[in-house]
Amino acid sequence: MRGWTHRRGSTPLHWAIHDEAKVRLLLSHGASVNARQVEGRTPLYQAASLGNGFAANAWPQNSDQLLSGGSPRYHLYETRDGKIAAVAALEQKFWLTFTRAIGLETDYIDDMRDPEATAARVAEIIAARNATEWAPIFDRADCCCSIVQDAQAAVQDPQFAARGLFARKLVNANGDTIPALPVPIANDFREQEDTPSSAPAPGANNAEFGFPPR
Repeated sequence: MRGWTHRRGSTPLHWAIHDEAKVRLLLSHGASVNARQVEGRTPLYQAASLGNGFAANAWPQNSDQLLSGGSPRYHLYETRDGKIAAVAALEQKFWLTFTRAIGLETDYIDDMRDPEATAARVAEIIAARNATEWAPIFDRADCCCSIVQDAQAAVQDPQFAARGLFARKLVNANGDTIPALPVPIANDFREQEDTPSSAPAPGANNAEFGFPPR
C-alpha cells in the first residue's frame, strides 16, 4: 500500500480519514497528511471538512476526534507557567521525534495501545517545565510542536521585525503613536520608518466626502 494512489490522486488516508483506527494504522506506517489529490485536497483538509456531521449527525466535540484533541499527537498541553504547547505530530516520524525530545518513556510511545495514558504522561512531562525551557527544545527537534504565543508576542516575532512589518508609525494630534497596519504597496511609496506619518483627527476630512463636520 505504501505509495499507492487512486487515479484522481487520493491516497488510502484520504479514503480512511473518518475511521480513527485506520487513520492511526496508516500514520504509523508513514502515510502523509499533506498528500494532495487532483483537486488539491489533503487528508487533513478532508478530516476538517465536517463530513461526518452532515452525513451522520456526528458533529465534532472537544477532544473526541483525531484533530480535535482526541489524540496525544494532536493535543494542547499546559506548561508549568500556564502557557500552552501545541502538538501536531500526527505523522509517525514527527511523533517519534517529539517523544525523544521530551523524553517520553518507551511504554507510552505506542499511543494506539492506550491513548489516554499516553496523553496523561505527556501532559505530566510538559507540565514539569516552563514554556521558555520547552521552546528551544521544540525548535531544535523540529517535531511539529510549538509554544502558543499571545497576540502581543506574535507581533514582536523576529520574522516580523526583520521584514519591518510594524516598523512604520502613525502619530495623532496629541502625539500618540501606533504602528501603521501593513498594506500591500511598494516600499517606494511608503514613508521612512523613522518618520511617523500624521493621522487626521476623527472627522477632520468629512467635508471632502460630503459629510457634515464633527
